[in-house]
Amino acid sequence: MDIVREGYGCIVRVGALSDSSLIQRKLTELERGAFASPSYLTKFGTPATPEDLENGHRMVDLLAPNMPSVAPLAFQIDGRVREMLLLTVITVTGAETNVASACAGLGIIQVPRYRVVRTRKGTSRGRNSW
Repeated sequence: MDIVREGYGCIVRVGALSDSSLIQRKLTELERGAFASPSYLTKFGTPATPEDLENGHRMVDLLAPNMPSVAPLAFQIDGRVREMLLLTVITVTGAETNVASACAGLGIIQVPRYRVVRTRKGTSRGRNSW
């Protein structure tokens, strides 16, 4: 999409702006969390800490178009960020497929909370910091 050529005066995006010729202003921060389906948690257990994830848990790999590699899970622990890559059974390239894969019990995902609000209905658990 060429927003200048198509005549857009303003566009709202999520994430980093790759085209530095455009002016950007931060509007807000999206709260993220790690989520898993009830069936996944029944099968693999509910982790209490990020270290628990290293004991056989799986993640859904997300390979976003603007990223050079799979995005790791990132947790803030005592003010520091810890990134983790877990075992995986599927790699996806889109946000909807990422959420659908987690709902199917294929692994843990880490997404902005708004992505799972309708899906969750109080049954998934989300965590981003300990």
